[in-house]
Amino acid sequence: MSTVSHLNPSSSSIQINPHISQSASENRNKHISNAVGLAFPWLTGLLLIAFTPAEIIPTWFAWNLEMLFVTLSSIGLGIGFHRHYTHHAFKTSQAGKMVLGIMGTWTMQGSITSWVADHRRHHRFADQQFDPHSPWADDNGPITSRLAGWWHAHVGWKFKGAVSDEKRYVPDLLKDPVAMFLTRYYWLVAISGYLLPGALGWMYGGWQECATCLLWAGCFRAIVLQQFEGIANSLTHLFGSKVEGSQDESRNNMVITFVLLGEGLHSYHHQNATVAVNQPSKFDAFGHMIVFCERLGLVWDLRKGKPATIAATPASQARLTGAVTI
Repeated sequence: MSTVSHLNPSSSSIQINPHISQSASENRNKHISNAVGLAFPWLTGLLLIAFTPAEIIPTWFAWNLEMLFVTLSSIGLGIGFHRHYTHHAFKTSQAGKMVLGIMGTWTMQGSITSWVADHRRHHRFADQQFDPHSPWADDNGPITSRLAGWWHAHVGWKFKGAVSDEKRYVPDLLKDPVAMFLTRYYWLVAISGYLLPGALGWMYGGWQECATCLLWAGCFRAIVLQQFEGIANSLTHLFGSKVEGSQDESRNNMVITFVLLGEGLHSYHHQNATVAVNQPSKFDAFGHMIVFCERLGLVWDLRKGKPATIAATPASQARLTGAVTI
């Protein structure tokens, strides 16, 4: 293992293979797919407002359906894509994997194999060159402007980052029939996250309720979750405290922790990536959900982590800045 500055990875004598695509067409196709996923809820929402009887102010039913689908999609992304598929923090049945995978795909943030490959590369090169979505560096090297870094991590990386080699980063998922099914039929599964709220709205109150539910529980839900993803990638690497031993710029941020149901305990997560429950556990809502599911027998073999110790002083926080391990 070699320790190098996160702002100067070239100082290492080790030749690094980031396992990213050099194909211009492959990278362009990913950028187009990302752009479609980002634009789809905005354009669909505008069309619903302009050409259907959708209510701009959500009805009681549409509001509750939106909250339900925000919660389900967040669970699919945070517990499913992130803790289960990426880090194998717990085990579950094939049916459980399918349900979590479907709900995560509803966020329209890329296929499960692509998402996991990018996230595993993020951990391998945390805040160094080749981290796909760090506010500190990109595939070309350090980002010196904090504003440019925030923009890159929040959304810009989707339009300029290279494709992560799935054979290198997700060989396990390439052999997983559930993951491959969800990847193969990604767009159909993702669109079902819009059609299902619309269908429920139609069953409840006809075409007007259908359009309103599609607008709020489909489009607006997806837009909210896009921002949640950007917050997790950017602000949790810019603002907050670090745990002792931190080797990158990930931070624990309690405000973001409440918003993202535990995913804001990011410095601890980077030090203990494979654990099912982040520390301090009392703030990890997703962790509590996983433990509750364990008691119901829906998941098992939860992986445990070490207690968290936050560096106590500004000086000790400063000492944790700037060193990462490959």
